[in-house]
Amino acid sequence: MLGASGAALFQKLMTTKTVELCYSLKETLHLEIVIAFDGASFAEMRSWLGTDFTFIEQPHGDLGCRMQSVFEDTFAGGAESVVIIGTDIPGLNSQILEEALNALRTTEAVLGPTQDGGYYLVGLRKSNPEIFVNIPWGSSNVFHITFAKLANLNLPVHVLKILKDIDSPNDLQ
Repeated sequence: MLGASGAALFQKLMTTKTVELCYSLKETLHLEIVIAFDGASFAEMRSWLGTDFTFIEQPHGDLGCRMQSVFEDTFAGGAESVVIIGTDIPGLNSQILEEALNALRTTEAVLGPTQDGGYYLVGLRKSNPEIFVNIPWGSSNVFHITFAKLANLNLPVHVLKILKDIDSPNDLQ
């Protein structure tokens, strides 16, 4: 078992890897990287990851509430499209991120499903609070429920390849 300190180190390493991956695409894809965080201060986040990013503190609430808040804040800041990605996805690479961002030029939504029924990436061209309410977060139906909500809202969805996420020590094997 990893224990609390091992899990924290793993999370820190995966977050650093994800931020570096996004940063490597910043110039070529004209990205603004916004890091939504919880459990730290703005100063701690800047000290750890640097000052090339916009940091926003996640609000309280379930995952849907937190993601919706990020979409609202980012669109209110002038973004034309927004992609939220998880930091627990070892298989995430630049090709997948480029595919997601390019898809948002012609479609309304992008989802990257995980093997356990959730998703590692969600991208939208406009904020819509209906997408993230009444979802049993952590269940094996998250992707399908979200996909169905997008379809019911007549929002075409581009689906990325399925990746594995790391939710428990057993997932590391």
